[in-house]
Amino acid sequence: MEKTKLALNIVTDVSLDYAKTVSKEALRLGAESIWIGETNDLPHPFKYLSYISKYVKAPLGTSIISAYLNPVDYVVEFSNEILKRAPKFIIGVGLGDIDHLKRKGIVVKKPLRFMRNYVTSLLRKLHPKASAIIGTAGRRMANLSCQLCGAVMLNLVYPEYVKFIRRNINESCEITVIGPSLIKEERDNSRLIRALRIASAIVLKGMSKKFLEEFELTNIALEVRNYLVQGSYWKLKKHDKLLLEKFSLYGSLDELEEAIKELSKLSVKRVIFGPPLYRKMDLVKKIFSYFLQ
Repeated sequence: MEKTKLALNIVTDVSLDYAKTVSKEALRLGAESIWIGETNDLPHPFKYLSYISKYVKAPLGTSIISAYLNPVDYVVEFSNEILKRAPKFIIGVGLGDIDHLKRKGIVVKKPLRFMRNYVTSLLRKLHPKASAIIGTAGRRMANLSCQLCGAVMLNLVYPEYVKFIRRNINESCEITVIGPSLIKEERDNSRLIRALRIASAIVLKGMSKKFLEEFELTNIALEVRNYLVQGSYWKLKKHDKLLLEKFSLYGSLDELEEAIKELSKLSVKRVIFGPPLYRKMDLVKKIFSYFLQ
């Protein structure tokens, strides 16, 4: 069985210089690639990827950008530019935050058809050293990504949830998973735990109707969504068992290793450690040096 690759995701709420430094450290200690996502009201990931590519020689990717906010030609133009420095560029693309799109006056209609057209056009125009992958937690969208790209990025890290999608896609489809991540310490940093909780809640909020029904999470997801919309983040704590155990990679190094072993058994090709891990350089060093052994 091929060893699961580990990667780091960065959010653009840190300085360009810090993003560069933490990327270099993660790669030095065995990270396979660096990913940067698109976040509402924060700088675009292309700015950060362009900067980082000047200092590292490793695969880079977006995790994810909205197809509604990033026209195909714009993405292709950036891809061609970054490939002058990066050996490989992977465009993780999805619908985006539906609530955020609504506030911008964008109504999502027939998402499968829209994504099929978008990704087909993107793949037709991309340089051979670039590739695309759809980020999703929905069965039909995952199946579409496998059909078009031969791969899918799941914002799911709990094995039972990954199995739910696995049953509905081609066995040869390469799976990348990404999720909020943090090492459990003897004395946890309350700010980082809060950030992990919120990130995990955002993941739950974005789950498909079928997924929520399958795992009887519909009512909890609605409650969590309301807390997020209201900014009542402290109320999320009541759902810590669900959020931190099933919608994030959180635990001791031994527990994280066990979680990754379970994902590896499901033929997961790559695990991307999502926020807030990137914010603490010492934790980034600790996790990648542990798995480097």
